[in-house]
Amino acid sequence: MVYNVNSITQSCYRTFNEFGVGIYTTVSAQDPSTLINNFIYSFGDIYDSLRDVIILLSSNSRGYTNLPYEAGYGLGNAFYVFINPTPPGKGN
Repeated sequence: MVYNVNSITQSCYRTFNEFGVGIYTTVSAQDPSTLINNFIYSFGDIYDSLRDVIILLSSNSRGYTNLPYEAGYGLGNAFYVFINPTPPGKGN
């Protein structure tokens, strides 16, 4: 068991490190006007997606079997809509 813990911790660290580097390069390659336009024109979509996350964190989730899935999907969707290089209304 101890032998496998070392490889798991290294893989977890490597995954988070590569994820952070990938997100940083994606966001830094974007033109700031694209991010601002995405925020302005897709504010309703971003708000609805983040609302699902807030509902999960602030309510009693017993009885709602799909609430964690909706919160994870909402957070991912809000981030995707914010950094999407395609202008809103142009095929996304």
